Amino acid sequence: MGDRTLMLLNTNGLASQLKRHRIMRLAKDCKADFLFLTETHKGRKRSDKLVNNSEWKWIYESRGNTKSRGVAILIHQRVPFELIQIRRDKEGRMLFIKGKINHKMITFAVVYAPNANTKQFIINVKRKLDNFAEGAVIFAGDFNIELTARKGEKKKMHLNKLNMMDLHADVANRGTFYSARHNKFSCIDYILMNKTGNIYLKRAETKSIWISDHAPLIAMLGIDSNRGQRIWRYNPVVSANEKDRLKLQKELCEFFKINDTGEMKQTTIWDANKAFMRGNCISIETYIKKRWGIEREEKIKEIDLIQESLRITRNKEWNNLLKVKKKQLKLFDEQQWHNMKMIVKQRIMGWGNKSMKQMVNYLKKRKEKSCIPALKDKNGVVKYSNIELEEIMKAFYENLYKKEQVTMQTIEIKEKLIEEDRQILNVKITKDEIIRVIKGLKPVKAPGPDGFSGEYYKTYMNELVPHLEKLFNNIFQTFDMPQSWKISEIITIPKPDRDLKDPGSYRPISLLNQDYKIFMKILANRIENILPKIIGEDQYGFVKGRKIYEPIRNIVNVLHHATTTKRKLGILKLDVYKAFDKVNHNLFQLCKDLNMGDNFCQIIKEIYKDNMAYIRVNGNRTEKVKIQNGTKQGCPLSPMLFAMAIEVLANKIRNDKDWRGYQIGKSELKLNLFADDAIVVTETPVEMVKRIMIILQEFKDQSGLSVNIEKSEIICLNTGPKEQIEIRKASGLKLGCKKMKYLGVWLLKNPNRMVEVNYNLIWKKMQKQIKSWKEKRLRRMAKIRALKMMIIPKMMYLLQVLPGTFPGVKLREWDSKLNFWIEGNKRPRIRKRWLIANEKEGGWGSPSLELYRDAFQIERLMELQLLEEKKWVKLEKEINNIKNKELLFRKWSKTEINSLTDPLKAVLEIWLKWQGKLGIGNSKLSTLHVLNINNDGNFNKIIKELKDKGIIRIEQLYEKDGRVNRIRLERWLGQQKWLQINAICKYLNKNENKEAFLREETCLEKILKEKSNDTKAQASNIYRMLLQADEEVIKGLIRYWQNELQIDEREMEDIVENIRKIRNTRVREMRRKILHKWYYTPSQLAHFQKKRKGNCWHGCQKKGVFMHMFWECVEVQKFWKQVQNEINKMLNIKWIITKEMAVLVKQRGLREFKEIKTAALESAQAVVVLGWKEAKKWTLQNWYWYMVDHIY
Repeated sequence: MGDRTLMLLNTNGLASQLKRHRIMRLAKDCKADFLFLTETHKGRKRSDKLVNNSEWKWIYESRGNTKSRGVAILIHQRVPFELIQIRRDKEGRMLFIKGKINHKMITFAVVYAPNANTKQFIINVKRKLDNFAEGAVIFAGDFNIELTARKGEKKKMHLNKLNMMDLHADVANRGTFYSARHNKFSCIDYILMNKTGNIYLKRAETKSIWISDHAPLIAMLGIDSNRGQRIWRYNPVVSANEKDRLKLQKELCEFFKINDTGEMKQTTIWDANKAFMRGNCISIETYIKKRWGIEREEKIKEIDLIQESLRITRNKEWNNLLKVKKKQLKLFDEQQWHNMKMIVKQRIMGWGNKSMKQMVNYLKKRKEKSCIPALKDKNGVVKYSNIELEEIMKAFYENLYKKEQVTMQTIEIKEKLIEEDRQILNVKITKDEIIRVIKGLKPVKAPGPDGFSGEYYKTYMNELVPHLEKLFNNIFQTFDMPQSWKISEIITIPKPDRDLKDPGSYRPISLLNQDYKIFMKILANRIENILPKIIGEDQYGFVKGRKIYEPIRNIVNVLHHATTTKRKLGILKLDVYKAFDKVNHNLFQLCKDLNMGDNFCQIIKEIYKDNMAYIRVNGNRTEKVKIQNGTKQGCPLSPMLFAMAIEVLANKIRNDKDWRGYQIGKSELKLNLFADDAIVVTETPVEMVKRIMIILQEFKDQSGLSVNIEKSEIICLNTGPKEQIEIRKASGLKLGCKKMKYLGVWLLKNPNRMVEVNYNLIWKKMQKQIKSWKEKRLRRMAKIRALKMMIIPKMMYLLQVLPGTFPGVKLREWDSKLNFWIEGNKRPRIRKRWLIANEKEGGWGSPSLELYRDAFQIERLMELQLLEEKKWVKLEKEINNIKNKELLFRKWSKTEINSLTDPLKAVLEIWLKWQGKLGIGNSKLSTLHVLNINNDGNFNKIIKELKDKGIIRIEQLYEKDGRVNRIRLERWLGQQKWLQINAICKYLNKNENKEAFLREETCLEKILKEKSNDTKAQASNIYRMLLQADEEVIKGLIRYWQNELQIDEREMEDIVENIRKIRNTRVREMRRKILHKWYYTPSQLAHFQKKRKGNCWHGCQKKGVFMHMFWECVEVQKFWKQVQNEINKMLNIKWIITKEMAVLVKQRGLREFKEIKTAALESAQAVVVLGWKEAKKWTLQNWYWYMVDHIY
C-alpha cells in the first residue's frame, strides 16, 4: 500500500500572509497530501481564495455568515481524487466530502465545534456523517472537548460513542492546546478514523504549538496502492549561488578534460557527462536544502524541549521563554518570507508588458494536472486502478505506433532542391548556429527523460557549446546518435469535448531531451527557408511566409462567389485519423527524392530508427513502447517532416485531371491544407468525391494514413438531390451539412450569416471568460491587461480571417460593455478617447474592438495591393475585376464601392471612413496602376513590362533628387513607346506627385513599406496609427490642467512617460487616476445629485473641487507639511513640495535624492487618496507603511 499523509491544524485565522506561508511551508515539509484546517476566519461574503497555491488542486470550504468560523479540506495535486459529493453547513462549522481514490470510496469530514453544548453538537454531526459517508471515513477537527473520558468525567465524552479510533491515541505528548490563563495543556484536536475502513495507520505525530495556539497533528496512512514515481528535473537553484555555479562549471570542464581524449566515442562521452552532471546537481540541491533548513530546525527543536518542560513542570518561566522562542521563529520565518516576496516582486511586480506569464497563470482556471481517473480497455470495460490504466495506455500506444505494411510506390516529385540549397542542409554545424538556438530556448518548458532543461544549457552555454559542436558534427559524419536520443517520454493532454475514458481522446506530446531538440532545431532552421520552394502553395501549415488566415479567406471568397452566381460548389473537409502518429517512416525517403543530400537523409533515417518511449500515466511511467511510425509531436523538425509527407497526398489531388476545382477567372481553388486539416473544393462534386475515395485509399496503402469518413463533412451549394444521393453512395458522407468548423471558424452554407454567427459565438465565450474572473481580485490595469492577453485575441483572430462586414454599432456596444467591466460594473469616469489611448500617450490602453476591426481591414487592403501572388488575393481581384487597379492611394467613390461585392466592398467602406482622417493623398508608394486610372489595355502592357524589370512602385521611377530620368524609361521600354513614356513623365512631373516623393514618409507609408519588406502582421501598428489620427491626448491633458497647474508640453510628456515606467501596478494606476481626475469630488457629486452640497468633506466649507481636495484644503495641507518635514529631517535637506510635485510628481525640483523623493510623493498621494473622505487617515504612520511597501 502507498502512504498518504494527513495534517490537521486550527489556524486561528488566515488573514496574515505570513501565517498562510508558514502553514504551506509546514505542509510541504511534512509532505502532506490532505490538509484539514479549522477556524479559517473566512466569511461567506468574501470571495477571495483560501490559499493561492497551485499545488493544492482541490480546495473545499465551508464559510459562515461571520469571520469567526470556517473550515476547509485541501487535497494535493498528486492525489488522484475524484469528487462525488460535498455537503457543508451554513455556519461554517462542518464540511463533508465524498469521493474516490483509485476506485476506492473514501469520506473526509472536518469540524469546528462550538464552546456551548459541544457534546450534542458532535453527536449530531456524527449522525449526519454516518448517513453521508461511504467507504473509509476520516473525521478530523477541533472538537473543543476531550474524547478520552474516564469514569466520573461527565464533561468529557468517550470515543466509543462515536465508534471511531483516535489515530494519535498512542502518542506520548497528547496535548494539542495550551491555555496560558489556566497554565494547562488539553487535547481537543483529533484525527479519527472508522474501525471498519480498509486503510491503516503507519505513523502519528503531534507537532509543537508554534504556528497558532493549537498543535498541528500529522498522520501517515496506507490508502492507495500507487504513488507517483520520483522523476529528476534540473533545479535552477543549484546555479543561483555563484559559488555553486562555479563549482559545477569546474566539474563540467574537468570531466571533458579527463574523458575527451579521442579514445572514446563522442556519443558515449556526452551521455556519460549528463549522468555525471546529474549526480553533481543532486548533491548540491540536497546540500542547499539542508543549509536552508538547519537553523530553522534547531529553533523548532528548542521550542519542543521548552514545551515539554512546561508540560511537566507547569512553571510560568518556561511559558515566558516559550513565547520568546516562538517570536524568534516567527521573525526568522518572516525574514525568509520577505526575502522570497522580494524576489517574486522584483520578477513580476506590476505584471508589466515584458513579463505577463504569472498573470496568465493566475487568470486561467487551474489546469487539472494530467490525471486520468478511468479508462476503457479494448473490450469496453472501465478500469480504475493505476496499474490497469498504465496497461491500457501502453497497449493503446503499442498498437498506435506499431509498424504497418505499406505498398512501396514511386513518389512523384514536382520540385527538387537546387545544389545551393542541398549544400546549406549538409554543411558543417557552427558554434553560432548552436548559440542562436540555445539563446532561443524557453527555460520553463518541460525537459526530456534526462531531466536537463533549457535553463541548464543557457547557464552553462560557454562550457557546453564546444562539445555540442563536436558531437553534432560527429553525428553528421558517422550518423552515430547518443542512446539517450532514442528515448522519449510521452505525456497525454485531454482533447476538448471528448470521452476521456477513451485512450484515443488524449493527444500524445513527446518530451524530448534538450540536446536532441537543439540539434533538430538547427536542422529545422536550415530547412525553413527551403520548404516554400518544395511545398505547394495550397499547404499553409508550417511553411514560412504562409498564414493561417489564407485558407479561410480562400473558402470565404469561393462561398460568396458561388452564392452570388448560383454556381455549383462542393466543399469537402477530410478528417485524417491520428495524422502525426500514423505517418509511415518509409515516406521519409522523400528527403532523398527531393535531393536533400545523403548526410541529411541518413540523419533523418537514424533519428527515427529503434526509438522507444515511456508513457506517463498519473505520474508513473509505463514500460518502454516501440515507436515504429509517426512523427514526434514536440520535435522542432517534426512539423516540417509531416508537411513533406502529406505533400504526397496533396500532389495526387492537385494532379488529378478527372475533376476540376472551383474556377474564378484565371484562378482555380482545388485544395486547402493547413498541416493535416484538408479541404477539397470543386464545382463538380460528384466526380470529385468518386476520385477522392480512390486517391485516399492509394495514399493509405502508401503512407499508413487513413481518413475517417464518419467525421469528414461536405457542404454542397446549388447541387440537386440526385447528385447528393450519388455523393452519399460513392463515399458514405453525411449530407445536409449546413456548417462545418475549419481552423476555428464556422463555415456556413449561407455566407451572409457567417460573420454574424462566428462573432456572436466568440462574444459569448468572451463573456463566459470574464464571468469566470468574478472571484479574481483584479485592478483596473490588470483587467485591461487581461483583456489584451486572453479576451481580445479570440476576437482578433476572427477580425483577421473574416470580412469586415460586422456592424460597427454592435462592436461599439461590446466595447462599452468591456469598459463597464473594467470600471467595476460602473459607468466609466474617463472619456473614451483617453481610455483607449496608448499608455505612451497618457491613456489607459483599453482595447477597442471597432478600431481593431478597422486596423485588420486596412491591413487586408494593403495585402491586396502588395501580395499579388497569394491565392486569396487573386480570387478576390478576379471576383471584382480589379486586377489592374491601385487600391490604397486613390479616391474611391461610393458608387464604385457599391458596385463591388464582399469581402472587398466591406474593406473599402472602412478605408473610405479613414482616408480623410489619415490625410491620404498622392504617395510615392503607389503602384504603377495609378498611372492607368482608366484601365487602358495597352498601358497595362507597359506596366507589366516595368514589373518584369522589378519596377513596382512610383518611387522607383524617380531619381533621388526627385528628377524624372526619361532616358532610363526609354531604355526600359524602347523609344517607339514615346507616347506612353510622355504620359508617365507628365504624371511624375506634377508638383503634387514630386512633393509626395520628396516629403517625409507618413505613418501609413512607413507601415506599408515595412509590410512590403516583411510579411509580418502590421495590424497593431495600424491600430496605433488610427488611435493617433484623433485628438492628441497629451495636449488634451495640458488643457485639462491649465487653470490649476503650470505644466508645459515637455513636462506633461515626462509625467506620462514616468507613469508608464512605474513597475508597481497599484502606484501606476493611482497616478494615472490622479492625472485624469478620476476620483469624485464633492463638487462633482453635487452636480450629479442636486440635493448634495458641493462643499469640502473635511469641514473647511470651501468648494470641493479636485485641486482643493488634493492640495488646497487646510487639513490636507497639514499632511503635506508633515511629509515635507519628515523628508527634510530624514535626508538633512531643505526641500519644498510644490503643488505640481504633489499632484503630478513633476520631476523638476527632484534632482537630488530623486528616487526617494519620488517614492515619498507617491506614498503621500496614496495616503491622500486613502483619506479622500476621511482626513483622520492622513497620518505619517500610513505614509511610512506605503513608503516601506514602495521601496521594498
